Amino acid sequence: MELVGRDGELEALGRAIADVRAGGRRTIGLLGEAGIGKTALVGAALGEAARQSLLVLAGSAAEHERDVPFSLVVDALDDHVATMSATRVAAAGRELAAVLPSSGIDDGSVPPAAPGPAERFRYHRALRSLLELIGRERPYVLAFDDVHWADEASVELVLHLLRRAPRVPHLLVFALRPVDPAPRLIDAARA
Repeated sequence: MELVGRDGELEALGRAIADVRAGGRRTIGLLGEAGIGKTALVGAALGEAARQSLLVLAGSAAEHERDVPFSLVVDALDDHVATMSATRVAAAGRELAAVLPSSGIDDGSVPPAAPGPAERFRYHRALRSLLELIGRERPYVLAFDDVHWADEASVELVLHLLRRAPRVPHLLVFALRPVDPAPRLIDAARA
Protein backbone atom coordinates (compact mmCIF):
# COMPACT_ATOMS: atom_id res chain seq x y z
CA MET A 1 0.00 0.00 0.00
CA GLU A 2 1.24 3.46 -0.85
CA LEU A 3 0.51 6.31 1.52
CA VAL A 4 -0.32 9.38 -0.54
CA GLY A 5 0.42 12.79 0.94
CA ARG A 6 2.40 11.43 3.87
CA ASP A 7 5.93 12.09 2.61
CA GLY A 8 6.94 14.19 5.63
CA GLU A 9 5.68 11.64 8.13
CA LEU A 10 7.28 8.75 6.24
CA GLU A 11 10.59 10.62 6.08
CA ALA A 12 10.49 11.25 9.84
CA LEU A 13 9.80 7.57 10.49
CA GLY A 14 12.60 6.60 8.10
CA ARG A 15 15.06 8.90 9.88
CA ALA A 16 14.04 7.45 13.24
CA ILE A 17 14.58 3.90 12.00
CA ALA A 18 18.00 4.88 10.59
CA ASP A 19 18.90 6.44 13.95
CA VAL A 20 17.96 3.22 15.74
CA ARG A 21 20.02 1.15 13.31
CA ALA A 22 22.94 3.44 14.15
CA GLY A 23 22.49 2.79 17.88
CA GLY A 24 20.05 5.54 18.85
CA ARG A 25 16.84 5.70 20.82
CA ARG A 26 13.82 7.48 19.36
CA THR A 27 10.16 8.07 20.12
CA ILE A 28 7.41 9.08 17.72
CA GLY A 29 3.85 9.86 18.79
CA LEU A 30 1.10 9.93 16.18
CA LEU A 31 -1.89 11.96 17.28
CA GLY A 32 -5.03 12.53 15.24
CA GLU A 33 -8.71 12.00 14.79
CA ALA A 34 -10.20 8.67 13.73
CA GLY A 35 -9.63 7.73 10.11
CA ILE A 36 -6.71 10.02 9.25
CA GLY A 37 -4.22 7.18 8.72
CA LYS A 38 -2.41 6.70 12.02
CA THR A 39 -2.62 2.91 11.77
CA ALA A 40 -1.40 3.03 8.17
CA LEU A 41 1.63 5.08 9.28
CA VAL A 42 2.35 2.62 12.07
CA GLY A 43 2.11 -0.20 9.54
CA ALA A 44 4.47 1.58 7.16
CA ALA A 45 6.98 2.11 9.99
CA LEU A 46 6.81 -1.54 10.96
CA GLY A 47 7.25 -2.64 7.36
CA GLU A 48 10.31 -0.44 6.94
CA ALA A 49 11.72 -1.60 10.27
CA ALA A 50 11.38 -5.23 9.20
CA ARG A 51 13.09 -4.45 5.87
CA GLN A 52 15.91 -2.84 7.85
CA SER A 53 16.25 -6.01 10.00
CA LEU A 54 14.92 -4.46 13.19
CA LEU A 55 12.81 -6.60 15.47
CA VAL A 56 9.15 -5.62 15.26
CA LEU A 57 7.05 -5.72 18.43
CA ALA A 58 3.55 -4.36 17.96
CA GLY A 59 0.28 -4.25 19.81
CA SER A 60 -3.06 -2.61 19.34
CA ALA A 61 -5.47 -1.70 22.11
CA ALA A 62 -9.10 -2.68 21.86
CA GLU A 63 -12.06 -1.00 23.51
CA HIS A 64 -13.39 -4.29 24.87
CA GLU A 65 -10.07 -4.94 26.68
CA ARG A 66 -9.91 -1.66 28.61
CA ASP A 67 -10.55 -3.46 31.90
CA VAL A 68 -7.82 -6.06 31.35
CA PRO A 69 -4.54 -4.89 32.92
CA PHE A 70 -1.62 -4.85 30.48
CA SER A 71 -3.72 -6.12 27.54
CA LEU A 72 -1.89 -3.81 25.11
CA VAL A 73 1.48 -4.93 26.47
CA VAL A 74 0.55 -8.60 26.18
CA ASP A 75 -0.53 -8.02 22.58
CA ALA A 76 2.83 -6.41 21.76
CA LEU A 77 5.25 -8.64 23.67
CA ASP A 78 3.76 -12.02 24.51
CA ASP A 79 4.39 -13.78 21.18
CA HIS A 80 8.06 -12.76 21.16
CA VAL A 81 8.54 -13.65 24.82
CA ALA A 82 7.16 -17.12 24.04
CA THR A 83 10.21 -17.68 21.80
CA MET A 84 12.66 -16.79 24.59
CA SER A 85 13.95 -19.16 27.25
CA ALA A 86 12.26 -18.85 30.64
CA THR A 87 15.67 -18.35 32.25
CA ARG A 88 16.39 -15.30 30.09
CA VAL A 89 12.95 -13.87 30.73
CA ALA A 90 13.26 -14.45 34.47
CA ALA A 91 16.54 -12.49 34.40
CA ALA A 92 14.46 -9.39 33.61
CA GLY A 93 12.35 -9.90 36.71
CA ARG A 94 10.12 -12.57 38.13
CA GLU A 95 7.29 -10.01 38.19
CA LEU A 96 6.86 -10.65 34.47
CA ALA A 97 4.91 -13.80 35.33
CA ALA A 98 2.07 -11.56 36.54
CA VAL A 99 1.96 -9.64 33.24
CA LEU A 100 3.00 -11.91 30.36
CA PRO A 101 1.26 -15.28 30.10
CA SER A 102 4.05 -16.77 27.98
CA SER A 103 6.87 -15.72 30.31
CA GLY A 104 7.48 -19.30 31.38
CA ILE A 105 8.01 -18.11 34.93
CA ASP A 106 5.84 -20.10 37.29
CA ASP A 107 7.16 -20.53 40.80
CA GLY A 108 3.84 -19.79 42.49
CA SER A 109 5.24 -16.80 44.35
CA VAL A 110 4.18 -14.07 41.95
CA PRO A 111 0.63 -12.75 42.39
CA PRO A 112 -1.46 -11.97 39.32
CA ALA A 113 -1.24 -8.45 37.88
CA ALA A 114 -2.91 -6.21 40.42
CA PRO A 115 -4.22 -2.70 39.83
CA GLY A 116 -2.27 -1.15 42.71
CA PRO A 117 0.27 1.54 41.77
CA ALA A 118 3.18 -0.08 43.63
CA GLU A 119 2.66 -3.42 41.91
CA ARG A 120 2.29 -1.80 38.50
CA PHE A 121 5.52 0.15 39.00
CA ARG A 122 7.38 -3.11 39.73
CA TYR A 123 5.84 -4.63 36.61
CA HIS A 124 6.85 -1.59 34.55
CA ARG A 125 10.45 -1.88 35.74
CA ALA A 126 10.51 -5.59 34.89
CA LEU A 127 9.05 -4.90 31.43
CA ARG A 128 11.66 -2.19 30.81
CA SER A 129 14.37 -4.68 31.86
CA LEU A 130 12.90 -7.21 29.43
CA LEU A 131 13.02 -4.63 26.63
CA GLU A 132 16.64 -3.88 27.48
CA LEU A 133 17.43 -7.61 27.37
CA ILE A 134 15.75 -7.90 23.96
CA GLY A 135 17.46 -4.76 22.66
CA ARG A 136 20.94 -5.99 23.60
CA GLU A 137 20.49 -8.71 21.01
CA ARG A 138 18.76 -6.72 18.29
CA PRO A 139 17.47 -3.16 17.86
CA TYR A 140 13.69 -3.08 17.85
CA VAL A 141 10.60 -1.05 17.11
CA LEU A 142 7.92 -1.19 19.77
CA ALA A 143 4.63 0.10 18.39
CA PHE A 144 1.43 0.68 20.32
CA ASP A 145 -1.64 1.53 18.22
CA ASP A 146 -5.03 2.82 19.36
CA VAL A 147 -3.62 3.78 22.77
CA HIS A 148 -6.79 5.79 23.45
CA TRP A 149 -8.48 2.38 24.04
CA ALA A 150 -5.69 1.03 26.26
CA ASP A 151 -6.10 -0.09 29.84
CA GLU A 152 -4.57 2.16 32.49
CA ALA A 153 -1.72 -0.24 33.33
CA SER A 154 -0.59 -0.22 29.68
CA VAL A 155 -0.86 3.57 29.46
CA GLU A 156 1.25 3.81 32.60
CA LEU A 157 3.85 1.53 30.99
CA VAL A 158 4.04 3.82 27.95
CA LEU A 159 4.49 6.78 30.33
CA HIS A 160 7.19 4.84 32.17
CA LEU A 161 9.03 4.10 28.91
CA LEU A 162 8.80 7.74 27.87
CA ARG A 163 10.32 8.89 31.16
CA ARG A 164 12.77 6.02 31.58
CA ALA A 165 13.60 4.83 28.09
CA PRO A 166 15.28 1.44 27.75
CA ARG A 167 19.02 1.97 27.36
CA VAL A 168 19.28 0.06 24.08
CA PRO A 169 18.70 1.01 20.44
CA HIS A 170 14.95 1.17 19.88
CA LEU A 171 12.09 3.14 18.41
CA LEU A 172 8.92 3.58 20.45
CA VAL A 173 5.92 4.51 18.29
CA PHE A 174 2.51 5.17 19.75
CA ALA A 175 -0.68 6.27 18.00
CA LEU A 176 -3.87 7.60 19.50
CA ARG A 177 -6.74 10.00 19.10
CA PRO A 178 -6.59 13.44 20.77
CA VAL A 179 -8.49 12.28 23.86
CA ASP A 180 -7.34 11.01 27.24
CA PRO A 181 -4.60 9.75 27.68
CA ALA A 182 -3.13 11.88 24.86
CA PRO A 183 -2.23 14.95 26.98
CA ARG A 184 -0.31 12.83 29.51
CA LEU A 185 1.58 10.94 26.82
CA ILE A 186 2.42 14.00 24.73
CA ASP A 187 3.64 15.88 27.81
CA ALA A 188 5.82 12.94 28.84
CA ALA A 189 7.21 12.56 25.31
CA ARG A 190 8.18 16.27 25.24
CA ALA A 191 9.91 16.12 28.64
